[in-house]
Parts: sequence; structure tokens; C-alpha cells
Amino acid sequence: MSTSLHDRSIVGYEVDAPFRRLTLCTGSHPNTPATPIVRVLFLDVEAYSLVHDAFGNIISSIDEVPATHILRDNRALFEAGFRQAGWPRFWGGSFEEAQRYLLEHRTRGFELCASIGMSGWVLSKEMVIES
Repeated sequence: MSTSLHDRSIVGYEVDAPFRRLTLCTGSHPNTPATPIVRVLFLDVEAYSLVHDAFGNIISSIDEVPATHILRDNRALFEAGFRQAGWPRFWGGSFEEAQRYLLEHRTRGFELCASIGMSGWVLSKEMVIES
């Protein structure tokens, strides 16, 4: 049986840039009995965006979506980010080059949906849930 992330609070997150890893640490909702910390690790991260941190974030779900959908939906963000700061590194100057890169590297897309607070997306090779 897989661990459900629904209604778990995000109690912290960490970015390990040299290893291209993003970790979400989740606990229980404050109104429910204490449960162990569960970590959600995103490995070989290419890019991510987490917004609306309410310092009391509650997960609705983390859903896998095609990486190309995230690319398409955030095209303007990627174009501006690459022009201003060289982010994301895989952009390479065009939508087509970025799409080819993500497909060749088998990059997966993950969307963080929140009941309250932080939402966003991650482009990475893998998502692992550690209980």
C-alpha cells in the first residue's frame, strides 16, 4: 500500500543544488494525531516552481503529468527566466530544443496541488516517497 500525501502538512523543504534534489518534508495536519514525517524526494531535478507558501501548507495531491505539459504551460516563464538568468539550463534557446531535451532525458513532470498554501511543479527524473 502506498503512502497517501493527502491532507499532510508540508513542514519544510530543502533544495540540494549539487545533487539536484528537492525534498518536501511532510507531517500530519495539526488537528489530527501525530504521524511520522514522510519525505517526498525529487531526484535529478531539472527545474521547479513552488509558490504561495502559506507557512501552513496542506497537500491535496502530487500528480504526475507529462513534462511537456509543464513546459507548454510555463513557456513564457521559461523564456523570461532563460533570458534573465539562464534558467532553466535545459531551455537551450527554444521550446523545441527544451522539449527534445526533456524527452531524451526521460524527465517526468509532477504537480503539487494544495488544499491550503503552496502549490507548484517539479521537472525531475523520479519522485520517491520515504516513510
